Formats: sequence, C-alpha cells, structure tokens
Amino acid sequence: MLARVSPYGSRLYLLRHYGPADAYFWMRTQVRLADLYRRLGRIDEAKVLESELLKLLSVADADHPMLRAIEQHRANDVSSSSSINRE
Repeated sequence: MLARVSPYGSRLYLLRHYGPADAYFWMRTQVRLADLYRRLGRIDEAKVLESELLKLLSVADADHPMLRAIEQHRANDVSSSSSINRE
C-alpha cells in the first residue's frame, strides 16, 4: 500500500486539506516505507527513498527525528558492511 501511494507525494494528503502538515505526513510515510524496505532486505530501494528525503531535510535541524532516523540507518549500513568485510 505504501509503495502504491508513494509516487503521488504530498498531493495525496491535499485531498483532506491538512494544510502544511501534508508534507510532514507524506515524509513520515516515506521514512516508514524505507524502514520496511530495509527490514525486507530491499536496501537499495530504501536508500533511494532516503536520498530523496535527505534533499528535503537538508535545511532541517540536525536533531530532526526523521533526519536522525535516516542517518542512523545509514550508519548501521556502514557498520554492517565493514563487519562483513572483516569476515
């Protein structure tokens, strides 16, 4: 379901007239979809979503929850790949 509505972006939420919050809801959904992709082992797809979100969050505070979640995932990717390379 999340993947089907993803291409519509924040326009999906405009139907309910949430106002400025529509972008937040869309972005939160994208973070959740990326997290789901990671849990399913679809890392490359998660990274694509996260890259798009990072562009949008480039002006966000460093402690923004979505930004921190994405950075944590990426840090885990680095530590996972380095531990695999050691084996």
